[in-house]
Amino acid sequence: MNLFLVVQLGSLHRKTALPWNQNPCNSRTFDYRHYQNGSDFFFDAVDEDQAYITIQESYLKQGDFLILKVDDQLVYYRIEQIDYYSELPDLWIALIRKGAK
Repeated sequence: MNLFLVVQLGSLHRKTALPWNQNPCNSRTFDYRHYQNGSDFFFDAVDEDQAYITIQESYLKQGDFLILKVDDQLVYYRIEQIDYYSELPDLWIALIRKGAK
């Protein structure tokens, strides 16, 4: 697993969560398409379908979906596993997997 030291993330755009009733099992969808890899979050591909993402945000949980812009394409990912840093409770790293919405 790759870990990233994040000193300060750039100015973040407000995330948008879709209504609970649009997602199975009360999962939510967070729209990060306007975030920039390397400044707002850190994305590290494991393979074609999985990646690790490190970002400073609150309220995300396992099972939630993320919309990311990867290589100029919008991709849906599902949070498979999430770990929060103890020093900064809103900073986390997650294993994400491509998932169809």
